Amino acid sequence: NTELTYQEMMGMVAGQTDGTAILFQMEDKKIDYPVIQYEETDWEFLIRLCSHFGQPLFADLKTGRPQFFFGMGQGQRRSLEESRITGTGFDNSYYYNGCYENGLTREGAFYLDVETKQYWQMGDSVLWQDRIWRVYERRICLMGGALQCAYRLGREGAWCRKKLYNPALRGLRLEGTVRRTAAESVWLQLDMDQREGSDWPWPWAPETNSLCYCMPEPGTK
Repeated sequence: NTELTYQEMMGMVAGQTDGTAILFQMEDKKIDYPVIQYEETDWEFLIRLCSHFGQPLFADLKTGRPQFFFGMGQGQRRSLEESRITGTGFDNSYYYNGCYENGLTREGAFYLDVETKQYWQMGDSVLWQDRIWRVYERRICLMGGALQCAYRLGREGAWCRKKLYNPALRGLRLEGTVRRTAAESVWLQLDMDQREGSDWPWPWAPETNSLCYCMPEPGTK
């Protein structure tokens, strides 16, 4: 059903596991074309859907439940007063994480490393050199009996994600039943679908590649 939105589709996936919640951090939109989950876990599928927005998917660590953030949210504003900046640099993932495809400049891929005893969340931010930097990586370890937190903060280019595709779909032959036809298109009920629905016009051509052919009748496999 191409009228579904991404949030609705993810809700269907999350609903298969009790207690699962997905917190949508961006403006929703329709999927517009068929999206097929095939030979991939729900986690892999959700990561792929999130990449359609150029955003990451990450788990919430506070609730103790299977809860996920779809995209980088805007967390709390933090202070650097009780923190120590340990380094700055350029995130080389800029060259392969989809920044170019999403029109982001190199300037957006610089990062800031910070150590503190404070417990920050993904998406929390600080103001440094008149710019907002958000937490997109964190490492927490026990040192001398005390928790030491190390964070990497960046701008949009640091956590950008390249659009992902499912390689298992390449060349795959899916079976279904023809519901209706029009011009050179067929509407199929795929055997793998768990719900009734044939809302997408798939282009059709005979296996013989002959110029003389008849369109399949409704009910044909």
